[in-house]
Amino acid sequence: MPAVLLPAVGVALLYHRGARRAGLAPARRWAFLTGLAIVVLALTPALEGLADTSFAWHMVQHQLLTLVAAPLLASGGALRAVLAARRRPGGAAHDPASPPPSGLRGWRVPGDPGVRVVLAAVMGLGVMLAWHLPPLFEAALADPRLHGLEHLSLLGSAVVLWTAIWRAAEESRYVLAAVLAAAVSAVGGAVLGVFLLGASELLYPWYAGQPGALTSQRVGGALMKVGALVVYVGVAVTLVVRWLARSAREPAGTGSSPVG
Repeated sequence: MPAVLLPAVGVALLYHRGARRAGLAPARRWAFLTGLAIVVLALTPALEGLADTSFAWHMVQHQLLTLVAAPLLASGGALRAVLAARRRPGGAAHDPASPPPSGLRGWRVPGDPGVRVVLAAVMGLGVMLAWHLPPLFEAALADPRLHGLEHLSLLGSAVVLWTAIWRAAEESRYVLAAVLAAAVSAVGGAVLGVFLLGASELLYPWYAGQPGALTSQRVGGALMKVGALVVYVGVAVTLVVRWLARSAREPAGTGSSPVG
């Protein structure tokens, strides 16, 4: 347990320093701390033990990290706080409410929020699919260090994705890009889930000695399918509804300040 708690405390302290410098609101700080608590829960020895003997529980662990903790960490401005924490006290910070440099306007460069959110979705999908390839999945189960890298990369890529989604959704011209990113993530997770659910044989020999291993693999696939569709499609629908409501209130060409 200390192997989980000590890094979490260090992350919380780093975030606290950055959040103060960035002037993040208390609600956002609570969102981050809630997300961090869920990360700790997902990585507790009890859940790690269940994931080691059950594919379904392993998928529960992954979904806690990517579909529950990551959006909360991103809502808390995790990346923004880290950048602020690394800045020297009194150093100038970019005002998120100010317009981006002229070279970043439109869809012409990767720094644009619309492009960035789609790239983040593709990256996150690639990381997720790679770690569920049987050889890499099995290697991670056999090597604690590789297993830690698996969790870190899944969580990190998800935080980047959710940060990009929240950031893009704050400007009307980028909302559809955020919706597209959510759709890509939903389809990718659902397709993998359907594949695992319909597999007629055990794809991960690590679990071969466990009772009901094939059923557990199918349950894990079902959890992945349902989780991806419920979370990402739910977010996409919510973003569209908010965008339509905001468009009805605001003059053309206005937008809110970014979240990320």
